[in-house]
Amino acid sequence: MEVFSGLMNTMVDEGSFKFHSRCRKERVSHLCFADDLLIFSKGESRQIYIRDKRLLGSLPKDVGTNPKPGKKPPIYLWSDQQFKVQLLGIVGFQEGNLPVRYLGVPLITSRLRRINCLALVDKIVAKAKSWTCRALSFAGRLQLIHSILFAIQIYWSSIFMLPKAVIKQVEQTLRAFLWKGSELKNGGAKVAWECVCLPKKEGGLGVKNMELWNRAALLKHIWHICTDNDQSIWSSWVRSYLIKKRDFWELKNPGECSWAWRKILKLRDIARGKMISVGGDGRPKMLWLGSPNGTFSVSRAWEDIRNRSTQVPWYRVVWFKGKVPRHALILWLAVKKKET
Repeated sequence: MEVFSGLMNTMVDEGSFKFHSRCRKERVSHLCFADDLLIFSKGESRQIYIRDKRLLGSLPKDVGTNPKPGKKPPIYLWSDQQFKVQLLGIVGFQEGNLPVRYLGVPLITSRLRRINCLALVDKIVAKAKSWTCRALSFAGRLQLIHSILFAIQIYWSSIFMLPKAVIKQVEQTLRAFLWKGSELKNGGAKVAWECVCLPKKEGGLGVKNMELWNRAALLKHIWHICTDNDQSIWSSWVRSYLIKKRDFWELKNPGECSWAWRKILKLRDIARGKMISVGGDGRPKMLWLGSPNGTFSVSRAWEDIRNRSTQVPWYRVVWFKGKVPRHALILWLAVKKKET
């Protein structure tokens, strides 16, 4: 891919490559990840011919970047059927359709639906059913929820606002696994799930509420837009084509924007008041108010946006240092039963 990128940059420098209309400002011609390649060029047959015949044809056969027709068909979304047929004839590939899975998540142009998240739900269910739970105590299953089952959805939650139906189904799976084991039977919950999702200091088991965690994870996109500490292509592209030198905090929610961008804009109400700009030397610095060092983290954001309860008086009695997790959970259940 290094050779390919070098040849692509040469074409850009000499002016023979024409950028896509939404990539010209940031001069994004292509993106590479492992053996996957995305090219963003002007939608005309001449550009496709240049790319396919000159660029790919100039690579040595042993480089390993020659495309294999039919293996992973590219996706063309032009509405002009005649133009689409012409392009497919040039590149020799098959036509693909959205949605497809890329890097483990669905690549879609519409809002995320429950059916698009079946892979996530199925993965969590399959993992929960894969363990032999006869030898696992409540404490053992709780540890698996913390370290594995909940972690499976973190990648998705950092990209999409998950549908409520998906969040409900995932939390039902976690709840069933905690109380009934790998059989995932409904009913039999000893404590309400809302209580389980409280921090241990507030009388819960420290399992995070998925809907709140999802929002906290997506707040990092607002942080990147306002700080650009990561210097990412995405945040630069958003500022160039979606914000366009306007005030991000006062930007109206356009009716024709993508579903994902609308969700990010709606999160401004949560982020507002949590972030502050300081410094008057022409280069203001953005700070996250809840963080000791002013930097953003998802866990810190989750703490800041959730509704907090008071610390229970028996916290240190149950969760003291050196405790046996199994015994601590049994004592926790006894305390919760007495409270009810």
